[in-house]
Amino acid sequence: MLAYIKNILSHEVINYVRNLDIEKMYGFYLKKQSDKAGDYEVCGFVELGNGDAHSVSPDTISYKTMKKTYFDLEADAMVLLHNHPKLRGCTSSSVSPSEEDLIGTYAIARTCLSNKMKLIDHIIVDASNYFSFVENHLIEL
Repeated sequence: MLAYIKNILSHEVINYVRNLDIEKMYGFYLKKQSDKAGDYEVCGFVELGNGDAHSVSPDTISYKTMKKTYFDLEADAMVLLHNHPKLRGCTSSSVSPSEEDLIGTYAIARTCLSNKMKLIDHIIVDASNYFSFVENHLIEL
């Protein structure tokens, strides 16, 4: 597991996010600790958008908040994180990205690129698991 993933998953807000009944998206802002790949420490986080019980879409994301926080914190990189809540009546959820998650992630990545912000990963969590776009080769670090 990469250092920044471990740091994010142990952050104080994660237990709250894992147990939400609706999807929410967060931006975790990172500072580089060394030249070792993935060696970042969390320097801040902010809620970026709400969805419903099914998805967070790019049009619900506060890009202004995302950009302002990135530059105010003088972040070196950012990781998106959102939860997949259990569907009503189900006993489990899945952290696998939906088609909407894939499309949304790449739309946000384009926005980050055009604003000179470095998006290094998107992590999806449920009550007990996580999915990293980097670890699953959907984004290159």
